[in-house]
Amino acid sequence: MRRSWIVPLTALLAACAAPQGGGGERLTSPHLPNNRGQCEGWDWFQAGRTEGIRGAPLEVISLYEKYCNPHGVTPDREAFARGHRLGANL
Repeated sequence: MRRSWIVPLTALLAACAAPQGGGGERLTSPHLPNNRGQCEGWDWFQAGRTEGIRGAPLEVISLYEKYCNPHGVTPDREAFARGHRLGANL
């Protein structure tokens, strides 16, 4: 199954304007899965890379856990962290 990574312009602009990490600021992400099927088929490395590129802190994975754990899916923290490191260094 092929998934599109295109994000609506309004979501992208909101993500760029949102405060990122630290200082008790609220974590946000325009890239969260929204159903069980997406959580099960999610590419955790690519998700981490995308979050790293946009400057989100590594702790943003907690949002993915919040969305996927109720569906019985646990995000792959290791793959997410590898992708995040790569994205943050681009």
